[in-house]
Amino acid sequence: MSAPEPLPLGAVLSTEMNRRMGAMDHHLRSDDPQIIQWLDQMPKVRAASPALEALCQANIYHMMGDTARFEEWIAVARRNDAPWDAVFETQVVGYANLSYATKGYEVFRRLVDIARLNVGRLIGLGVSLGAFQRIEELATQAANAKIDLSGIKLLPEWIRAAQILRDRSLSDEDCAKVVDVAGSLLREHQLFWTESSPRLLLSEAAGEVVLRFRVDLTPDEASVLTGVLVDRLVSEGLDVSPLLVNFVGTKH
Repeated sequence: MSAPEPLPLGAVLSTEMNRRMGAMDHHLRSDDPQIIQWLDQMPKVRAASPALEALCQANIYHMMGDTARFEEWIAVARRNDAPWDAVFETQVVGYANLSYATKGYEVFRRLVDIARLNVGRLIGLGVSLGAFQRIEELATQAANAKIDLSGIKLLPEWIRAAQILRDRSLSDEDCAKVVDVAGSLLREHQLFWTESSPRLLLSEAAGEVVLRFRVDLTPDEASVLTGVLVDRLVSEGLDVSPLLVNFVGTKH
């Protein structure tokens, strides 16, 4: 009886890493048994494919919150001719999870496009980057190309957010600056936001969009962190933005 060929080690590890990313709420420590196991397997992955090893290493350091090493391994992946789309997807997911919105937005615009047939799979990454108007552009392009996005249940809400922000003359680049400040706090506390994307509260009457990052803190701790964020936004001159960010504690 025939049987399927076993997947290469690098592909197996990539699947494991993707699964772990979806469940993370804190940066992983260097002494985490899973991190140690993955790093121990990297020489075998390198022997088969230096490009795939570089992408795996980038994922590892993204999960550890080590931005410098993450970016170093992205550069190594490019030098080893890793597939363009794989490099950019690894990069934008890392930036989104680490809440580097400005960096992530630049990659998101280059990667996600109807011509690459990845809009349905990747458009939601734009929410955590504040890229609502780009999301609306992609949705319009998809509709014109008869690409069905009806399975993305929150898409109408994201488009309404884009319209509110556009009416207030706030660009995606401006939104990213607000999220960058929130991201600096998340990284300081070694926190990842949870769920597949942040939640929204829309107020068309007030002309405001609230981006709500659910985090592994108590509600009181999250409230304090939101207060610190407000102070930082004031110091950056971003406190009058119609895009607001708050942290929602999920720990009881």
